[in-house]
Amino acid sequence: MSCGQKDDEASSSSGMQRDHTVIRVPHRKRSSLTRKRTKRFLDQGCRRVSSKAFWFQKLPCLEFARNYDLSCLVGDMVAGVTVALTVIPQGIGYAPLAGLPLQYGLYAAIVPAFVYAVLGTCKESNIGPTAVNALMSFNYAGNSVVHAVALAFFSGIIEILAGCFKLGFLVHFISSPVISAFTSAVSIQVATSQVKGLLGLQISSRGFINTWIGVFQNMDRVRPCDAALGFTCIGILLFLRKVKDTHWCEGPDPETIRARFFAKFKWMISISRNCVIVILSAVIAYVLTEVYEMKDVLILTGEVVPGLPSIQLPWQIPTQNQTIVTPAELVSDLGIGIIMVPIVSFLQHLAIAKFYASGNKAVDASQEMVALGVSQFLGSFVGSLPVTSAFSRSAVNSSSGVRTTFGGILTGIIVLMTCSFLTPHFGYIPKSALSAVIISAVIFIVDIEILLPIWRSKKIDLVPFCLTFFLGLFVRVEVGMIVGTLVHLSMLIFTASRPKVTVKEGQIDNIPYILVTPDRGLFFPSVDEIRTKILEIVQNNQSNETHLLTPIIMDMSQVREMDYTAASGIRGLTKSLKKSGQHVYFCCVDESIEEILQGVDSSLFLAYVNLQDAEQKIRGS
Repeated sequence: MSCGQKDDEASSSSGMQRDHTVIRVPHRKRSSLTRKRTKRFLDQGCRRVSSKAFWFQKLPCLEFARNYDLSCLVGDMVAGVTVALTVIPQGIGYAPLAGLPLQYGLYAAIVPAFVYAVLGTCKESNIGPTAVNALMSFNYAGNSVVHAVALAFFSGIIEILAGCFKLGFLVHFISSPVISAFTSAVSIQVATSQVKGLLGLQISSRGFINTWIGVFQNMDRVRPCDAALGFTCIGILLFLRKVKDTHWCEGPDPETIRARFFAKFKWMISISRNCVIVILSAVIAYVLTEVYEMKDVLILTGEVVPGLPSIQLPWQIPTQNQTIVTPAELVSDLGIGIIMVPIVSFLQHLAIAKFYASGNKAVDASQEMVALGVSQFLGSFVGSLPVTSAFSRSAVNSSSGVRTTFGGILTGIIVLMTCSFLTPHFGYIPKSALSAVIISAVIFIVDIEILLPIWRSKKIDLVPFCLTFFLGLFVRVEVGMIVGTLVHLSMLIFTASRPKVTVKEGQIDNIPYILVTPDRGLFFPSVDEIRTKILEIVQNNQSNETHLLTPIIMDMSQVREMDYTAASGIRGLTKSLKKSGQHVYFCCVDESIEEILQGVDSSLFLAYVNLQDAEQKIRGS
């Protein structure tokens, strides 16, 4: 290298040294600013985690424990016992619905009761087995214990993650008509699946149509004793459901000791009706089979494995053929069920939490999602099938005078004792009695009362309702929910893409103008609608007799939201119209909308504060 080149490079380097210095300094400043922001973020996070408010939010039991007293203890104990009398027969009945042995229905009521007592915010909610989740578990997991428990495991993980990332708002995209139709379709499917057991038919048909075809084709094989016991149990259950609303034996004065005693007694019998029916039917079956040796008079549930469940991962549960299933294989086998079951479970749970929420306190959807997810996740380690809240148990909890979520602890203890000491006797429970318990519970979930309000208010909402209901009933319940949700969202998007644009004629000092007023925010689907309206006005201007172009005023007072595509389309249209001599003026533009319209184009965007200023501009032009 020559000396001249070195000198040139040196001088060049010397000349550029200042520029390099200018470049390095902002880099150091940015690094310093990044470190400061990171430190500030970590400090704020540490202060938040160490604060009392954080732990009271994440552990609602601390709030309940702060003011806990003897009256709360009494209320929770009464509620815990009565809910246990409800959840035990339900768990026994819902396990066969999921294609699982009876004891797994009880396992599903143990851990969730303890977990929700710590993490839950709604004292009335009781997490455990439900008919909807049992049916969905069978649809995705079949009668495989490993797959059913794994479904609860992965559902819990998804719900925990969704709650931590505060994704609870996503369920709000599923509308009330879709939810109502979905629960109605599932309830009818559940009731249909129990008709076989109610009549004593031993057929393998599943699904609404196949089940009824199988029932009618095998009417000659109906077992009279099972059918008689099943229908009798349904009649007694429906009677006991209403007996608490009567005034029998209370006398004329409701304040007497006698009146209060009989009112409480009827209430207790009414809410524990499922347990009463299961116990009585089991006693009858025991007497017939053991005392009178009528072994085949009733179809019984058979032997139930006694004792407490083992603590193990879902894929470690022993299978009949001793095959080992990996977590990846379980995820592949469960398919879309890993997504659908958490969504449906949380929808049921959130609906109950909202129903019982106090008027001055909103439901913390993310915290409830975490509580449900942890219940599912930890429950899967003791053999729990997918769980969620149930309206029936929550209503019992509320009417029993529950004071805090701690009532679930006593419920869990009673279920544990039942698994330890009573499971050997469950083998005498007739299947027809269990079918009667399930049918009597789910028929009241069918929501037909919503149809008339929908018809009176907005008939078009019947479209997603009917699609969800009939597809869920005749195809699959998850297909109905997906199609119904997509159709309703499509209807919403279609409505948003066609804003109502009001066109009025006005004048100032005998100078005519046209006022265009959109009635809502403008987004990319609505660009064509706005463009069409304005171009129609321009064409009418060009075809008038005076051949004068009437100015257009865009009143943006109702526009509070706008995206890039809509803003770009409007700016491009107004610029092209201005070149042809057609003036468009904007007024009443929100500051945020003005920033968006200015940001999509480098040219100056002018807007007038109100309509009067825009009129003055027209008059002065």
